Amino acid sequence: MIDIKGITDHFAVAGQIKTSDMQAIKAWGAKLLINNRPDGEPGFNVHSSIIETASQENQLDYIHLPVIASQLSMSNISAMAKAVNGCDGKVLAFCRTGTRCTYLWALMQPPHISTSTIISMAAVAGYDLENLRGLLNQLRDRYSMPPNLN
Repeated sequence: MIDIKGITDHFAVAGQIKTSDMQAIKAWGAKLLINNRPDGEPGFNVHSSIIETASQENQLDYIHLPVIASQLSMSNISAMAKAVNGCDGKVLAFCRTGTRCTYLWALMQPPHISTSTIISMAAVAGYDLENLRGLLNQLRDRYSMPPNLN
């Protein structure tokens, strides 16, 4: 059974899902399902095309944004932000354990939410992001810099 962990009222994460989880995902109210697992990643992994088909059959929008945790990039964060911010409903993102999705969510927040609040919100859902505090602060500083007019 799927364990959906709410980060906000409109964004939640989960570990690997199965096609049999679609009804629970719909019952939670998801409009968009984001898959952050690369196909072929070790461990139990349902191929993205199977999840995409099941999503379509259940009237859920689906985006495959594969991310390798050790190679997380600003491009990954930007793509996640575009997907989440472009959805007018609830978003459920999944990966192997939900941690990678939570990292992506956290790293797209510094312009909007304080570092301590980001870490606290993730902790309520069961994710310890204390190791991201320095990076979140750096991103906050980067976003708060005035534009270079030269």
